[in-house]
Amino acid sequence: GRRAAVAPVGGAADVMLRSPGILARLHRAVGDEALTSSNFPIEFREYVAGSSMLWHKDDILTDPPQLELIYTLVNTSDSATCWARGHLDVLRGDIRKVCTAPNSGLLVKAC
Repeated sequence: GRRAAVAPVGGAADVMLRSPGILARLHRAVGDEALTSSNFPIEFREYVAGSSMLWHKDDILTDPPQLELIYTLVNTSDSATCWARGHLDVLRGDIRKVCTAPNSGLLVKAC
């Protein structure tokens, strides 16, 4: 139930999401002026109603660990984003959950 496409380098989404204004907002959000944008391509994903993703842990690819911005353009599905601090928290049911609103962002740190 997931569709994905990579944004063209230099395209509108690439330029906007790597802009100084967005980077300044991220600096304020995380309190780290050293934060920079990576060379990883920007990916668009669409999750259709009823789709899901297995619990997983993002691999650390950089030092310091990378942040992933999950930006929601539109949300017409029944999806929710869930996360936990670790596997034991998942087993205990100590899970955080959010239904992302349009024009909202969620910042996730690899661990």
